[in-house]
Amino acid sequence: MTIWIYGLSASGKSTLGKMLFDWLFIHGCSNVELLDGEFLRSKLDRKYGYSIDEIIAYEQNIAQIAFQANTVRMNHAIVCSMTHMEQMRSFARAIIKNLVEVYLDCDVETCRNREYKARYDRALVGEYKFLPGVTDPFEIPANPNLVINTSKLQLDASFQILLEYCQPIFILKLE
Repeated sequence: MTIWIYGLSASGKSTLGKMLFDWLFIHGCSNVELLDGEFLRSKLDRKYGYSIDEIIAYEQNIAQIAFQANTVRMNHAIVCSMTHMEQMRSFARAIIKNLVEVYLDCDVETCRNREYKARYDRALVGEYKFLPGVTDPFEIPANPNLVINTSKLQLDASFQILLEYCQPIFILKLE
């Protein structure tokens, strides 16, 4: 099982993914891998840039890592990555048998106010070349399994929605 959490930068992907990972571990599910896109970018052998081809290759690499977690290591995976193009999401769906897509719906202004690296401000004045939602479109998904509006909901409420959706999936797998 792979839970793939995606959305704009600062929409809450890493925070909610880590909260779910911690909750699962505390409740006895220790065969879970947290695959955070920003962390993985710094740890992979290949250094990926920000051209569209490199971003697609990077997202495909994350999907392959999640696939290996599920099939080789027999672990669940929680992926937290922007995954801003339908082409990227289609690739993940094609190779990962049990994929749950969680889209964090969060407007650019809310993300900009949350973001601590000033990427939105820099992108808005042309200093940052790649930022979906500002310099590149973020393709809104047609049919994610779950949508959480993190613009309107506080963190605890967002996590509760994620947990209520995911808990039955993991409980069934744990029994």
